[in-house]
Amino acid sequence: MPMLNGMRHVDTLEERFGMRAVVGGVCKVATTINPEGRIAPARAVFAYGERDGSVSSRMEELDAFTQGAGFTARLSRAMVTHAGRGGTM
Repeated sequence: MPMLNGMRHVDTLEERFGMRAVVGGVCKVATTINPEGRIAPARAVFAYGERDGSVSSRMEELDAFTQGAGFTARLSRAMVTHAGRGGTM
């Protein structure tokens, strides 16, 4: 699951590992400046899923693992849509 800006790296990963080995992931982090003047996360949302919209056992396992991790995590059936909109969830 690549977590880089942009989409160009997806083609490279697919060429190297095959299309089924590459899953989608989008992470959005909203930040604020705390009273000490430091940047602090205010909210984080992590969406992940198979790029073909299916729900696989590996994504169900990831979903179970990420629940309660301290950020909003959700299994998505629309990863290509999320990525194509610049990560809009």
